[in-house]
Amino acid sequence: MLSSPKHQERILHQFLNNMALEEKQMPLTEIDEELIVSKQPSAEIRNTTNKIAPETRNSWFPSFRSIFPSLLSKEQPGTTITRLFDNVPGYPRIALIGLDWGGKSLLMEKFLSPRSKDIHRIMPTIGTIVEMVRSETASFHTYDIGGCRPKSYRLFDRAMYREAEAVVFVIDANDRDRALEAREELMMEGLLDPQGMRKETPLLILANKQDLPNARNAEQIKTFFVDSISTSIGDRPCNVFATTATTGEGIEDAFRWLASILAERTNNEKTSNPTGQGQYGTKRPTPEEEIQNVWKTCTFVENKPKVGT
Repeated sequence: MLSSPKHQERILHQFLNNMALEEKQMPLTEIDEELIVSKQPSAEIRNTTNKIAPETRNSWFPSFRSIFPSLLSKEQPGTTITRLFDNVPGYPRIALIGLDWGGKSLLMEKFLSPRSKDIHRIMPTIGTIVEMVRSETASFHTYDIGGCRPKSYRLFDRAMYREAEAVVFVIDANDRDRALEAREELMMEGLLDPQGMRKETPLLILANKQDLPNARNAEQIKTFFVDSISTSIGDRPCNVFATTATTGEGIEDAFRWLASILAERTNNEKTSNPTGQGQYGTKRPTPEEEIQNVWKTCTFVENKPKVGT
C-alpha cells in the first residue's frame, strides 16, 4: 500500500534532518580548512587547523597525498608496454588523444598500468578529464577531444599536444560517422595550429577496434588520416597500426615503434644538448612535479589575458 502524502513528507523531513546532523558531526579535514576559516571558526577549531604542517597547508594542492597515495609508492611496477621505454633517455610525457569511446582508457587500464589504483583522474577544470599513469621510464596521459566546446577548451587541446614528447592518436576504426571529425580535430588543433604539436614530436595513430565488423584497416586509416593531409604531417615520424585493445592485438608492435623513435631522437640530441631530453631533462620528476605540470597546462587558459587588456 502506498503511504499518504503527509507520511512521505514526514519521511523526507526526517531524512534531511539526519543528513544535516551527519554533516555537523563530520570530522575536520585539510580540504575544509579555507571554508571553515572564512566562516570565523571557534578557537578550538582554529587550534586544530594550526596543527597541520605549514608546507601541507600552503602547497599548491593541499590534499595531494590523500588523493594520490599510490603515486608516492617507492615501487612502481611496470608492464610489458612501459618497459619498451627503458632505453629512452630522459622521462618522456606521452599523450593518448582522441575522440571519446576510442579505447584510450581501456588501453591504459590493460597495458600501461598493472594496477587500477595507479591510474589517476585529474579534473582541474569543469568538463576536462585527464587520466595519468606513471612508470619508471615514462608517463602517459589520456585526454578526450572533439564536440561543441568553448574556445578556451580548444586552447587547452593545443597545450596538451604541445607539451607532449609523443602523441598517440587513438581512433575508433569502426566509427565511420565520426572519422571526419577525428581527422579535423587532429589537423586543426594538433598539426596545423602553430601552438599545437611541435615539429619534431612523433605521431602514432592507432586504428583501434579491429575486432568489429565495419572497422577500417590500417592502410585505409593511413590513406584517410595521413596521405590526405601529408602537407601537415611534415617531417615528423608518423606511423599507423591496426590494434584491438580488448585482446592486445597490435599494441606491443605499435608502442615498440614509438619507443624506438623516441630513443633514436633523444640519442641524436644528446651530443648537442645532454640535459635537454624530455619534459624534465634526464631527471625523473617527482609525483608532485608531474601533477603540477599537468595542472599548469589545464589552468593556463583560465589565466590567459583577454584580447585588448
